[in-house]
Amino acid sequence: MNFLFHIFAFLLYSFFSFYSFATLYTPLSVYELIYSMNNAQTNGQNDIIDLGGNIFTLTAVDNSNGGLGANGLPYVNEAGFSLTIRNGEIRRAASAPRFRFILNDSTLNLEGVTFRNGFAERGTSGATRGGAIFNLKDIPLINNCQFIANQVEGNSFGSIWKEALGGAIAVYKGSIGKITNSLFDNNLVIAGISSSQVSAIGLGGAISIEYSGTIDTISNTTFSNNKAIGSAANAADSGIGGKAIGGAIGIYFASKINVISLVKENSFINNQAIGGEADFYESISKFAGSAYGGAIGAYKSKSSINNITQNNFDSNKALGGSPDFGYSAFAGDAFGGAIYSCPNFRLNRISFTNFIANQAQGLSGVLSQKSGNAFGGAIALEGSEIGTILSSTFDSNKAFGGDNLSLSSNDSIAKGGAVYMSASSASPGVLYNLYDSTYSNNKVQANDSALGGAIFVEGNVNTESFISYINNVTFSSNTAGHFGGAISLGLAAAIYDFGSSTIANNQVLDNAGGGGIYLNKNSRIDNFFSNIVALNRSGVGPLYQDIQISIESFIFNNSHNLIGVDTGHNIINGNNNNQVGTTAFNLDPLLGELQNNGGFTATHALLPGSPAINTGLNFYYSSNDQRGLGFIRTVGEGTDIGAFELQ
Repeated sequence: MNFLFHIFAFLLYSFFSFYSFATLYTPLSVYELIYSMNNAQTNGQNDIIDLGGNIFTLTAVDNSNGGLGANGLPYVNEAGFSLTIRNGEIRRAASAPRFRFILNDSTLNLEGVTFRNGFAERGTSGATRGGAIFNLKDIPLINNCQFIANQVEGNSFGSIWKEALGGAIAVYKGSIGKITNSLFDNNLVIAGISSSQVSAIGLGGAISIEYSGTIDTISNTTFSNNKAIGSAANAADSGIGGKAIGGAIGIYFASKINVISLVKENSFINNQAIGGEADFYESISKFAGSAYGGAIGAYKSKSSINNITQNNFDSNKALGGSPDFGYSAFAGDAFGGAIYSCPNFRLNRISFTNFIANQAQGLSGVLSQKSGNAFGGAIALEGSEIGTILSSTFDSNKAFGGDNLSLSSNDSIAKGGAVYMSASSASPGVLYNLYDSTYSNNKVQANDSALGGAIFVEGNVNTESFISYINNVTFSSNTAGHFGGAISLGLAAAIYDFGSSTIANNQVLDNAGGGGIYLNKNSRIDNFFSNIVALNRSGVGPLYQDIQISIESFIFNNSHNLIGVDTGHNIINGNNNNQVGTTAFNLDPLLGELQNNGGFTATHALLPGSPAINTGLNFYYSSNDQRGLGFIRTVGEGTDIGAFELQ
């Protein structure tokens, strides 16, 4: 009885303690809002400020704490207690001086709040950060919030601190627990004008994460029309334009193992990273800035994003900076229309995600200007890793090099219409597992060299880049300007295991070769089993050419494949149960149109009478075909060749 009494007393105390120590404020004016926040930071309690659905328009700076720039609302810094702001809108008047809204150095929760038109002013200590919020400590929850038209502009007057980071939110040595059911729209970072040869970066059009900063979960949130812009190459001859990193989310010097743990069920639409331009005023041999990650970019960071699942990346762009008509100026390069991953960064898992119409674009030069190069219409890896890509669609992504108008300067390069993987000086570009996915209608185009309509992989003299495993994947209607309509392996590149996939209807626009797959010198495929490679074209005419292997490149172990024609490779009809046609009698696999035949991704069904039916090999012991659970891999007398199993 005594025990039960103590339990009851404890629960009663906890109930009243919670409500007695959580003070509720309901301000009706800007004056009352500022008063409420000041009082909340001194009363030794958890506090709630309910805005009552009202709009609070700020016209003046409230404080400028710690040299970190002006703020429109009081500094949030009460240790050991939390402040929750909910249900309303806080905006900066168009005529007001520059300020962000909140500098948080405590525990802050945001629910149902809109922050509009914040404009961070550079402080006296460090770069300019956080157009709406600069977070130094903890924000456990951002729910049902909107961040609209907030901006960070780097300093353009002093000699240092030109960088601009976090158009809406800058996470700096702090953490955010969950961002959910929210909107980040039309936020901007633009680096300040340089006064040295190397210009400043603009990073994280909506959100920047630095150093020990982390975000646990971003879910059910839309990132749209956000931009990160690098600064122009100004003052010095041979100047270099600023880099732009992460049109929506930028990661910089992050040190935590998982800088973001989960990115789930979000939409990234029309975000842009734009490299700084090469200033045309008296410019000589200036370089425009490069762009990294139209939606998400990681730069100088040895960290990872753990899980990217059930997202849509649509129409994001990485745009290299403009040469701006400077004499002998160089346009900037573009890496990763949707995502860029820097050396030693890792994307652990990408699943059930659509990459649609993203673009890496190098701009055109004029006369003696050099056009920009483009790498990875959807994803670009440099010396970094992806653990797994599963049940995802890459459609209509593009990597386009610039088109110089001078006949003597047609020298742009583009690689990887959807995915580009390369080694850095010491680290390979690696994709460990790729399965149950579709690459369709992706394109790579440039004046000088356009390689890998869907995927391009390359190493260097010291390091081999590789894809460890491809299984149950469809490559359809991808286009390359020069080599490898679907897949191009560059120098020191390899695919270790490649099976049960369909590579069809891809094209190389010129007659260079490899309408489906191209292997450059010193590249290889180790194991190649039960794949359809057919109906791929080289040139604009009727010539089919499926695989092209250069000198000192090899497809080693191969069996049970269906190859349309026998030119350009070492897979022989009748050997190891391979079926191979000729240029005179192309072997037609009888495929249906690319469409939804069930499952999460589009496939080519096998039509009745297809020579692929029951003549394949389930070498990797898959339980299902590309469509996933419920679509058994081996039905009938044998396994079908390719990504689709006739049920």
